[in-house]
Amino acid sequence: MIHFTEKHNPQIHTTGAFLRPMQVKYPDGKDFWIWTVEKFEDDSYNKGKICNPLEVATMLEQLNKPVYFNSVQNTFIRTGSGDQQASEFEINALYRDQKFGTMPGKIVEGTSVDSLNTESYKNFRDYLQRMAPRLHYNKLNDEAFNSKLHIIKNGKLTYGGLLFLGKNEEICNYIDDFRVDYLEIPGTSYRDAATRYTFRIQEQENLWEYYFALFQRLTLYANNPFSMGEMGIGHEDTKEMDALREALVNMLIHTDYFSPMKPRIRVFTNRIEFENPGALPRPLEQLLKTDESLPRNPVLAKLFRIAKLCETAGYGFDKMLEWKYQTGNEVMFEITVDKTKFTFMPDEKNAETIQSNTETIQKQHRSNIETTEKN
Repeated sequence: MIHFTEKHNPQIHTTGAFLRPMQVKYPDGKDFWIWTVEKFEDDSYNKGKICNPLEVATMLEQLNKPVYFNSVQNTFIRTGSGDQQASEFEINALYRDQKFGTMPGKIVEGTSVDSLNTESYKNFRDYLQRMAPRLHYNKLNDEAFNSKLHIIKNGKLTYGGLLFLGKNEEICNYIDDFRVDYLEIPGTSYRDAATRYTFRIQEQENLWEYYFALFQRLTLYANNPFSMGEMGIGHEDTKEMDALREALVNMLIHTDYFSPMKPRIRVFTNRIEFENPGALPRPLEQLLKTDESLPRNPVLAKLFRIAKLCETAGYGFDKMLEWKYQTGNEVMFEITVDKTKFTFMPDEKNAETIQSNTETIQKQHRSNIETTEKN
């Protein structure tokens, strides 16, 4: 439905649909109009748009919510001057968004402490002892530690605990095809790449293991210049790597893990893309102005935060935008109803590194093929 008050002329421009207006009163007596689809002119409208007058478009842009016409099948995503009919994939994403921020804390029936990956759990606790020795959680025994951090509730893992430290086979029992993809593509697109990819990360046990495998690979693509301080103490500038790390953790924390789409990082010769299923909870412009922290997965956010691997407040946009000041190139944000994508454009040094790594891997790939053929 589209709402607007009596100050607007109750007319709307459409393409392919007939709308029926209805005047309704608010409890305070104020009038407003509701427009519903009476019928579609033809089936081709399914791929069309409803085009609104400027004043209505402004109102819809402010509301920034989907429009429902009589049924779920007639759902439209507001895009400003036009409302695009939502796909089934987008509608399912909207249903999942109704549980935004709540699923990671829910109990996973059929799990227990044995569902945790023992090695990952030990590494996580050791990491906290080394990197955050004063953290009060370090003093707790395993049972209290798991309870306080909502890894386990009532003897069963939460979805957050399972994703972060669970065994891979256990995660896949509840989340189909659990994985975080990482591809290095030797071109600016798949079309101009000599091969589809030169490197793809192996599957990891859980998100804790994925973080380190992905971070290690991303360090190849950030400049960390070394300088000597006034006291003769060496200093490494890690601002570029900090930007990529923040994007990595942001992706892992804000992914909709119940979506058929999987989070992925793609390194092209001219850009680095971080893409995850799931939209941001507020408009990007609003999040950039504030330090609000509204993670899709609060349990994951806390676990990464106490390990000092992400910002304690907000979405870490400031750190990501530092990339622009260090390289002179933009960080681009693309937000839709069902996914979020951050793109980092490398500077000349980064681009040379990407190209050099690509050429090295390609040479090794050709050498391996030649060796195989000889044998």
